[in-house]
Amino acid sequence: MFCCFRAKDQPNGGKFIVGNVHLESDPHYDYVKMAQSLYLLDGAVEIIQHFGEKEEYRIPLIVGGDFNSRPSSSVQSLLHYDESIAEPSW
Repeated sequence: MFCCFRAKDQPNGGKFIVGNVHLESDPHYDYVKMAQSLYLLDGAVEIIQHFGEKEEYRIPLIVGGDFNSRPSSSVQSLLHYDESIAEPSW
């Protein structure tokens, strides 16, 4: 789930997006967590393109929740990949 907010005290609107997630908890279903993470990123791209500035789709994005993943997991590697999600490589 994603929501777009606008700061009232910013002259240009000061938009930012907040997302929430709860991934599968069973460690035997890592592939399900990966699919859910890809779905999360796909949703993030969609909302960024909808609410972001059209030139570069720049808008702050905050995602929190229960990832049910260790820091060394493939899910965390995917979500911490050092590229812009405005143009995903998958």
